[in-house]
Amino acid sequence: MLTPIKATYRAALIVVALTFFLNLMSRLGDTVAVFLLPIESEFKWNRATLSTIYGLYMGAHGVGGILVGWLVDRVGPRPVYAQGCCFTPPRSFSPNLPPCRGISL
Repeated sequence: MLTPIKATYRAALIVVALTFFLNLMSRLGDTVAVFLLPIESEFKWNRATLSTIYGLYMGAHGVGGILVGWLVDRVGPRPVYAQGCCFTPPRSFSPNLPPCRGISL
C-alpha cells in the first residue's frame, strides 16, 4: 500500500508526464510550415489560400477553446472530458472522418 506522500508523488509524476505528452501532441499541428511547399505544389494553391485555411483552422481552435472553457465552468470538467473521451477515439480510428484533436463536443 502506498503512503499518502508516495501516492501524491506518483500522481504528480503522472500529471507531469501527461503534460509533456499532450504538449508534444499539440505541437504537431504547428508544423504547417514544414508541409507548406509540398502542399502548395501538390494542390496548385498559392500561399494566400493556404494561409487562409490555416488561419481558419487556428480561429476554430480559439473559438472552440472559449466554448469548451465556458462548458467546463457550466457543467464541470468531468462530464466534458468524459464526452470528449467518448467521441475522440471513434473519430480517430475511422478512415472516412477527419482526425479529431482536443475535446470533441
